Order: sequence, then C-alpha cells, then structure tokens
Amino acid sequence: KEPLIPYSCHFCGLCQAVCPKDLHLGRVCLEYRGRLVDAGHGPLPQHKGIQNYVKWGTSPTFTLSLPDPRSGRARRVFFPGCSLPGHSPHLVKAAYKYLRENLPEVGIILNCCGAPSYLTGETEVFQRVLGGVAAEVEKLGAEELITACTHCLHTLREFRPEIKAVSLYEVMADQGLPEKSRGQG
Repeated sequence: KEPLIPYSCHFCGLCQAVCPKDLHLGRVCLEYRGRLVDAGHGPLPQHKGIQNYVKWGTSPTFTLSLPDPRSGRARRVFFPGCSLPGHSPHLVKAAYKYLRENLPEVGIILNCCGAPSYLTGETEVFQRVLGGVAAEVEKLGAEELITACTHCLHTLREFRPEIKAVSLYEVMADQGLPEKSRGQG
C-alpha cells in the first residue's frame, strides 16, 4: 500500500527497453495506481493540481466545440489538447487558420483528452473526459480528428480507435508547411 513507488514511475518505457524479457514495469505501476485510487489511497496529495487542472480544463468555462464557421459543418476537427490553448493561444489560432486554409470544413474542439487522469490512475474520470471528446466529435459529424499534442494522439489511438486521429504534423507533411515558415531554417 505504499503509493509513492507506483507514482514514481514516469511511464517512459526505459525499463522495457533494457529488460531482456521485454517487461514494461510502467504498465504494472499504472495498474497499481488504479487500485490505489479504488482503495482511496491515490492519487497522491501532490496530484491535486492535476486533478484541478482536469476539472477546470473540462468545464464549460474552458471548453469549446464548433463546426467550421464558413460552412457550419465539420468533416475534420482540430483538437490542440488541453495545454496549448492556455499556454500559447496564438499558436492554436495560427494552426487552426492554417488547417482551414488547407482543408475543407475544419471545426475545433478545445478540451482535454483525459490523459492526466489516466496517468494518475483515475480511470473513471479518464473515461468520462475521453468519452466527452468522442461525443463532441460525433455531434459535429467529424470523420477525422487532428491533434497538436502527441500525447492526445497516442491516447485517442489507443483508447478510441474508432476515431480517426492524425497529427497536425502529419497534415503539414501532406499539405506543406505554412507560408511563413517556408525557407526558414
């Protein structure tokens, strides 16, 4: 019942990379975190900030779900993740503008994929948050979700494989870099 040990793992995969038996102890730690939460011993008090971050970041005050403003439809949805809009809103606006200039009918969802809750072992919160994102994608009628966050991309591909998720960087590789960045090196 010592919660510090499983919460000390950063889930980096190094253990698996060096283990001759390909054992990923991070997965064991992650499973144990869930058991600690179920028993009322997790997450740690130090994780209160993460819990508040998810609570506020998924609240109606900080979330947004809109179709493409020109057509009122969304074949694709830009999903920048939970940190980028708060940290660098100008990058979100620039990326969304780029997507709308290069692809038809791109909507936007500002929300969290739930990964912070997943990593603290709060499975129910994680499922609720990720389920909410999936419901918004369905409500908008989107066929594809474009993520700016690689962690969101991984989370969606692993836990919601029915949603076609691609990286913003994959789109840029296919469509070309934004005009302003071409030739800069």
